[in-house]
Amino acid sequence: MASNKRTRGLDQSARNTLSALDSILAEMPVKTIRPDEFTIDQYVERRNAMGDDRSYHGHRCMIDRLCKANKLKKRKVLVNGKECNAYSLP
Repeated sequence: MASNKRTRGLDQSARNTLSALDSILAEMPVKTIRPDEFTIDQYVERRNAMGDDRSYHGHRCMIDRLCKANKLKKRKVLVNGKECNAYSLP
């Protein structure tokens, strides 16, 4: 088990369940961003460098519209330990 602190006061059944969950989580693949994908933060930074002065919200709305029109697809990934959306062409 990863940590004994969280198992204090738990019965053996609960400890076994936590152990099983820990092992399952350890085997799950970590979804990381691929080279052909980008996050909204990367997109906003790139567009601002090009002189586009739209707000973060404006960029976000545009990306959402493109996803709804099936011109972009998105999936959940981990970037720097936090979950966010990664966008790519379909």
